[in-house]
Amino acid sequence: MQQFDLLGIGNSVVDVLYEVDEEFIKKNNLKKGFMTLIDENKAEEFYSSLKKGVEIAGGSVANTTVGFASLSGRPAFIGKIKEDEIGKFLQED
Repeated sequence: MQQFDLLGIGNSVVDVLYEVDEEFIKKNNLKKGFMTLIDENKAEEFYSSLKKGVEIAGGSVANTTVGFASLSGRPAFIGKIKEDEIGKFLQED
């Protein structure tokens, strides 16, 4: 018996949404309306300087598998995660 209809293999991504002012945007060379991928060091810098943001599990492959499940499909997702708070969040979400 087949367990899954779809297997997605991709990057495990967490989007973190923050409300910031214009000064923060300029200081960090960010652009409004654009997604900015950052490395772990920059993420730690933002986490320590900002209040708690809204975390949303994502990534194109993960989002596709979630969409497939919403249409009654049986997907599975494979993606590498780190053993930290964000990794725990991804597993639970």
